Amino acid sequence: MTEDQTAISNFMRWFRIASEKAWANLRERDLASFRAQEVGGLSHRRGTHWLNGFSEEEIERIEAREGRALPFELKTFLRICGKTDRGFMSFGYNDDNVIVQRPDVPIFYDWSDDGQIAIARQSIRSRILSHVETGSWLKEWGPRPADLSSAMTMAAEKIEDGAPLYPLHSHRAVLPLSARSLSPVLSCHGLDTTIYSSSLCRNLVEDTGLDLDLSDAPPVPDQDARAIHSEVHQMPFWGLLV
Repeated sequence: MTEDQTAISNFMRWFRIASEKAWANLRERDLASFRAQEVGGLSHRRGTHWLNGFSEEEIERIEAREGRALPFELKTFLRICGKTDRGFMSFGYNDDNVIVQRPDVPIFYDWSDDGQIAIARQSIRSRILSHVETGSWLKEWGPRPADLSSAMTMAAEKIEDGAPLYPLHSHRAVLPLSARSLSPVLSCHGLDTTIYSSSLCRNLVEDTGLDLDLSDAPPVPDQDARAIHSEVHQMPFWGLLV
């Protein structure tokens, strides 16, 4: 393994332990707390832990489904951490404008569940097409077709030009860079998509809502944000968004 790959593996082993410690000590939010604040949201469950990391056979099955090798950072995350034994508690308004508890949602997407990954990818695509449907358009695409159906078809074709994204959690997704072990994480909000983290490892530290004890953390594998932006800007489709 390269120096970067060794650092990623060491970090993921630390993150597995540190995240379980954080889950063991966290204070769960309940329905009453969300109603008091009059806002919906998500809450980690106390005692959440990781199941076994994915086996090499499972990784190979996923890569066969994808038709390509997984980005190294994501593959290492799946091998060492895998998936959690439970999801987020979810709270939101019902049709009567009352905050209620909803079915749990994944903390991290389960890459062994083909349907879950397909739905997550479709959600990213639908957000983009929703923006197009309501009038947004990228000037780099050329003139917008006069009729909506043609505009939607053209936008869908443009999406297909982009590299496949790898859903991570919520509306975050990994964007693979061919020559790098580290991969940026996008925040996918339709045509307002941005680079949220310069590496998956950095995202795990900053974007999981966990109070991680960083006192014994190894250096977080990361990369220069300006270099990442420059490289992504050269990519079809996604380079136009970020």
